[in-house]
Amino acid sequence: MNFTQAIVVIMLLLTGCATQDNSRYQQKTVAERVQAWNNLASEYIRLKQYENAKRPLKQALEIDSKASTSLMLMALVFQHQEELGVADEYYSRALRVAPDDPMINNNYGAFLLNSQRYSVACRYLAKAANDPLYTQRIWALENLASCHKRSGEPGKAEQINLQVLRLSPNSAAALVELGMIEYEREAYGKSIHYFDRFIALVRLHQAEHTPNSLYLGVLLARENSDPGKAATYALLLKSMYPESVEYQRYKEAR
Repeated sequence: MNFTQAIVVIMLLLTGCATQDNSRYQQKTVAERVQAWNNLASEYIRLKQYENAKRPLKQALEIDSKASTSLMLMALVFQHQEELGVADEYYSRALRVAPDDPMINNNYGAFLLNSQRYSVACRYLAKAANDPLYTQRIWALENLASCHKRSGEPGKAEQINLQVLRLSPNSAAALVELGMIEYEREAYGKSIHYFDRFIALVRLHQAEHTPNSLYLGVLLARENSDPGKAATYALLLKSMYPESVEYQRYKEAR
């Protein structure tokens, strides 16, 4: 079943276009009806059809104005549309309903992290990362490590990245961050070790280069007196991430 067909099936069920479908809809619990609308909205968000996602979320919130997942998804929609004040309002409403929900704490923490509100972001991310049963805990820990790094706490960032690797040895983000930490300590052998593990993931299509990984590649290639490889990473950095902080640092250091 393709996406269009799935939408038709869900809409028939939810709007009650036929008597049988309406009966089935009425038999569902409030939670089931809200979940159905959330599923539809999530699919629209995945496809970056943000205006379309608002309609099912409005339906869900009409059924239950305190549906925390619906509130969080609405926050994500406005976040993607760069209406940050509205997004913040919906995140706050979601957290008032479900203050201990790790997914909401993680998403709001990531939102605050992108808004450079580091001290507050770290608090929400830590709440998500400290839940051992949270299915996206690795992502929360990676976000928390980034938060501590940006807020000027490199020691905490390193310890969390090491924790990430213990839980998930193929975490690309942790490998690159630890590689950069070791490079800055001039522990080049350790830095290369982490970077080589990351490159292995790239070759297996299990990870993609980021501005930080490409910049680290430039630095390590230079340290190994390999100008050809350094030029290759620099060209990739320029073509893929010309507006990145890392590319600006590269240009200034040439």
